[in-house]
Amino acid sequence: KQMNKMIFEKLDYIIKRDKMYLSPDLSREELTKIVRMNNTRFAKMIKENTDTNLSGYINNLRLNYAIHLMKEQPDYTLRAIAESSGINSMPTFHRSEERRVGKECRSR
Repeated sequence: KQMNKMIFEKLDYIIKRDKMYLSPDLSREELTKIVRMNNTRFAKMIKENTDTNLSGYINNLRLNYAIHLMKEQPDYTLRAIAESSGINSMPTFHRSEERRVGKECRSR
């Protein structure tokens, strides 16, 4: 578990530093190569460290970036913000936003 945490922290750093989450084409294969893990162990590591799956983790990073963009670029359309954040579908953007807002409301 401790090893998985260290590996995740390194991966998280690389993903954030290189803004890999902004690519709508970011793949599990790309990330498993970075950490040299098989899919099963990789999925377990993501779950242990984020309490969600890979999609949830990446979408959370994208939403954080989208929120940042909304503040920095108030004249951008929601579609432009979604696309700039690596989210290539408006329904996905809205679903992710609703889930996150719902979680934040429940945790208060």
